[in-house]
Amino acid sequence: MEATSSPSTAQSRRQLLLKASSQKSKLRPKPNGSSMVVDYYYAVQHPNEADDETGAELARGRACSFGTVLKRDGSSTKKCFVISPIGCDESEIRQHANDVFNFIILPALHSRNVDCVRSDMITDLGQITDQMYEAIFQWDLCVAVLTFLNPNVFYELALRHCVGLPVICLIERGQSLPFNVSDMRVIEYTLKPKLLFEGSYAEEVADAVDSLARNHWKCPYPFAKFSPSICSAPTYYSDSHDMESRWNESQWSEFLHQAQDHLDIMGAALRHVKKYEDDIKEVALRKCHVRLLMWDHESPSFKSMTNLTGKQYEALKLNVDHWYSGLAVLARSSEYITLRKTTCGTTLFSCVSTEKEVIYQPDFFDLSSFENNPVFYSNDTKSSLYLAVQSDFNLLWELNANADSSLEEVDGSSEKA
Repeated sequence: MEATSSPSTAQSRRQLLLKASSQKSKLRPKPNGSSMVVDYYYAVQHPNEADDETGAELARGRACSFGTVLKRDGSSTKKCFVISPIGCDESEIRQHANDVFNFIILPALHSRNVDCVRSDMITDLGQITDQMYEAIFQWDLCVAVLTFLNPNVFYELALRHCVGLPVICLIERGQSLPFNVSDMRVIEYTLKPKLLFEGSYAEEVADAVDSLARNHWKCPYPFAKFSPSICSAPTYYSDSHDMESRWNESQWSEFLHQAQDHLDIMGAALRHVKKYEDDIKEVALRKCHVRLLMWDHESPSFKSMTNLTGKQYEALKLNVDHWYSGLAVLARSSEYITLRKTTCGTTLFSCVSTEKEVIYQPDFFDLSSFENNPVFYSNDTKSSLYLAVQSDFNLLWELNANADSSLEEVDGSSEKA
């Protein structure tokens, strides 16, 4: 096994790496013009644009703002939090962490349109621990550097495992993992300039990201067989816009198409059905039962539930009628698609659920706009969220069994819609 970098060699390796990289690097101004950053990905794609002065600055390390991420074209949609030992300024640990970040993690994620940041690089106002926990609990990906066996790193890794979200682990070759995590898949690396310069380890990280992308950024929950309903927390999105920024149309289509037994849609979520009408029809063609449960503004509970008055309430009623008319056309296209109104009972939330997954959103959590309400996603069918949504939906569905006949009332108007 190769020994880890010693304090006497860490700085020399760092300088060798910087010098070796100088011919394939490009420095760019930060947005505020205060310093420069290294855009490694751009440099590899444009090796002829580096000049001697730029290379000299890079070799001296003066212009490098380590860990600063510039979006190349604004297309990055995923966020990664790097769990890493940090150490004091100018320490061996800090230099090691910077090299791993800048020459392995950053180029790998940058090439896959994933933005990444380490806790010491967060510049937003607020408590650093709160921002760190938010990233661990909510961001699309974490990369954990286990080198030096730092206790904080393993604590943050454990938190990430508890929420069941993707994490990629790295460790320097020659170091051993503790027993409890010894069976985890890790990417081993060294800080040899040649291998870093060739991008061997960055390519391994990029391959791991590609694998996650093929699985729609989902991973098995590590503790599912021990405590599925207690430990498995749903994914949280602050509002509809937050979710839409992380779920593209292909992911939505995949969510709908994986339904084999049933697809249930209720409440405000139905206003988006038109966009995915073809997907829903394809689901019904497989003889999968699609159940659509829409609001009924004639229900006594509807007005008090919305807490709206005057023009706002009248506008909502018109929208509900419009949505329902469109849904009626869809329901008549297949015997496997059924539409009902909640004439009895109250829908306090919207949902899209299958036998495998559920998306849940409170309907009137924020009265100013449905889009401002928080959204929760879970693929754990034994979780309390999934079981509660299924129970409430089934109860309301049975309570409104007679509402199927109301389709006849909108027959003419829905054809026009």
